[in-house]
Amino acid sequence: MRVLERREELIRIMVAERKSTISKLAVVLHVSDSTIRRDITILTSVYPLDMVRGKHGGVFLAKKSLFRICLIIRRKTKFR
Repeated sequence: MRVLERREELIRIMVAERKSTISKLAVVLHVSDSTIRRDITILTSVYPLDMVRGKHGGVFLAKKSLFRICLIIRRKTKFR
């Protein structure tokens, strides 16, 4: 899976689940935890994702951000 495809899939997963862990995303996407962390760091500049480190950490998508993400995805899909 290419980088852009992986990142798009990561966003799709987050829209569907709204919360996940780095480890779970890494398993689903067949990459390392550090790759997921890098992808999320890059994606946070465009999408409203939050990454929390620590015992109860993970990746979160704010409920109020769902509509904004759907618009961004729709625009990107439209211009392909």
